[in-house]
Amino acid sequence: MSASTIKVSLEELALLLHLNDRDEESKLMLGIAYEELTPKEVENIFVTASHSLLVRDLLLMAGDGEKLCIASTLKEALDVTGAPEGTLFFQRVDTGLQTSYTGHLHRKGSSYVSYQSLDGIVHTFKDMGSREGLAEEGMSLLGLRIKGDAENGGPLAELPARLVNNLAGLTSEQAAESREALVSGGFTTELADRFLEDAQHAASIYSVMKLEEGETHELRADRGLIVIESEQTQWLLYPNGQGNGFTVSKLSDALFRAQIQGLDL
Repeated sequence: MSASTIKVSLEELALLLHLNDRDEESKLMLGIAYEELTPKEVENIFVTASHSLLVRDLLLMAGDGEKLCIASTLKEALDVTGAPEGTLFFQRVDTGLQTSYTGHLHRKGSSYVSYQSLDGIVHTFKDMGSREGLAEEGMSLLGLRIKGDAENGGPLAELPARLVNNLAGLTSEQAAESREALVSGGFTTELADRFLEDAQHAASIYSVMKLEEGETHELRADRGLIVIESEQTQWLLYPNGQGNGFTVSKLSDALFRAQIQGLDL
C-alpha cells in the first residue's frame, strides 16, 4: 500500500463494511446514529453513500457496470483493520475535562494501518506504509506533544506491574505504601512525593496498550506505554527488560520513539 489517509462518514463506512462482507459491523455502525431502520431506509442510506464514494474514486464500478467494488487502497485498509495480526490501542484521558480519545494501529503482514474516529461520525484510516512511522502516528493518535528534551530520558526507578496497573490505588488511600514501593524501586523520597503528586493531579494520562488476540481481546497495559502529564512534568512508564514491571523516566522525544518502536506488534 502506498501512504495515504482516507476519511469516510459513518454511513459510508457502514456501506464499505457491508460490501466487505462484514454485515454485523455494518449494522452496529448504523446503530450509532440511527434508530431501528427498515430495509428500504438502509438501501437509501447506502445509495447516497455510494454516490459520495464513487465521486471520490473510493468505490468503482465493475466491468458489467452493476457491481460496486472498493478501491484497492481502501480495500486493503479495511482488510488489515478487519482481521489484524497485531493491534495497539491508544487512549488519552484528559482528567480535568473528563474526556477521552482513542485510536488503533493494526498490523497484518508488513502492512500497518491506523484507525481513529473522535466523534463517531468521521472515520479516518491511515496507511503508514511501514513500521518506521510508528512514533509519529502514535503521537498523532494520542494528541501527545512532548515537552521534554533528550537529557530527561534516563531511568529513574522500577515499579512492579501490579502498581502500574492500578494507578488509582497508587495515589489514593495507599499513599504511604505507594511511596515505600517507589523508594524501594529507586526513587528518592523527594522524587517519589513529586511523582505521586503529579499522578494524583495529572492533566492527562496517555496509554498505549497491546490488544491480545483471541476471543477476549484483552487490553494489556503491561505490554505498552503510559505517559502521566502534569503541569510541570511528563513521566514515561515503559516495560522493563525483565518483563515483570515498568521503568519510570522523564519523557523525552528520543525515549518515546525508541520505546514505541520496540513494542511487540
